[in-house]
Parts: sequence; structure tokens; C-alpha cells
Amino acid sequence: MCSWAFANSYKFMFMKTFKTLCLLGILVAFNACGDPKSKGKLEHPVQVISLNESDILDVSKVKKYLATNANPTKESGDLFLKGIDAVKNKKMVDSAIFYLEKSISSYPTANAYYELGQLYREKKKLDDAQIAFQLAESMDYAPYANILYQQAIIYSQKEEFDNAAKFIELAIQAGFSELNKLANDPLISKLRDEWIFFLNF
Repeated sequence: MCSWAFANSYKFMFMKTFKTLCLLGILVAFNACGDPKSKGKLEHPVQVISLNESDILDVSKVKKYLATNANPTKESGDLFLKGIDAVKNKKMVDSAIFYLEKSISSYPTANAYYELGQLYREKKKLDDAQIAFQLAESMDYAPYANILYQQAIIYSQKEEFDNAAKFIELAIQAGFSELNKLANDPLISKLRDEWIFFLNF
């Protein structure tokens, strides 16, 4: 009788322990998988950042902005057109820079950086111009050869003629075919005077 009671008691304790372990296993599995309702959602959504005019040459910040903002804004496009109008039709460089910087801070585009780079170069802000062209290149500005040619102009104005000549050659290799510009562009006159490469033009 005693042995039968002991066996039943042992069996009851075993079953109770087994059920407890199963329950713990289910809870662990549920926590590991997470709430099905939240499946596919980020626990920590990427923070959307904004750009100010002072940020537009900050390469890292511009890339973060583009990673969290997928679509250009209408405001950016309108400001870009105002900038182009200011420089092409009204010859107002400072106004054009103002509008293009505003356009980029609203939403950066390759075309806006390319145009801004030329204006910075015209204002002798050569380092800023180079960054603007580099950002335009990183956004796949086309034709790529024009970016290389603009970099050659900047290096020529800095009197870094070896680098200028290198970028001229790269531009030609990339499809730059305006040989008349190479022979007559006043922006690279110093390079023509210093570099034997241009004896062929």
C-alpha cells in the first residue's frame, strides 16, 4: 500500500514538473519570436533628419538624409528652377547660389550640386566647388565626363597642373569630346601654358 502511494505521489510530482517545464519552454519560444503583430517592423525606426544650408556640403549628413528621404520635394524643384533662371537669364550669381542652396537643403539632387559647384568655382570657393562636384558624382550625375572636366578646371585654377591634366585625360577617356573647348576655354588657360599634353590640340 505504501509503495503504491509513494509511486503515485512520485508520478504526480513528475507530471507537474513536466508541465511547468513545457510552459516555460513555450514562453521562451514566444519571447524569442516576438509578437506576431510586430513582425516585419523595426524596433528602432531610422530617424529622419533634416538638412540646413550649413549641412549641404557635409557628405555624411547628406547621405544619411537621402537614406531616410526617398522622394524629391516640389519645393526643391521650384527652388532649383529659380536658381537656374537667376544665373542663366539674369546673371545674378549670388541669387542663384541662394536658391540652389535652398533647393539642396530641401532635397539634394545631382543636378543642383553640379550647378552649385560651377557657381562656387566662379566665386573662387574652390574647395566647396570640389565637394559639390563630388556629391553630384556620388548621385550619378550624367554625363560623368563633365564632372571630371569641372574638376580639371578647379585643379588648374589651384595651379595643381599635374592633377588638372590627369582629370582632363580621365574626362576624355569618359567621353568628353569638346576638343575645341580644351583648346580655347579660358578657365584652363594656365594648364595649357604649363602642360605639354595640350600641344596636341
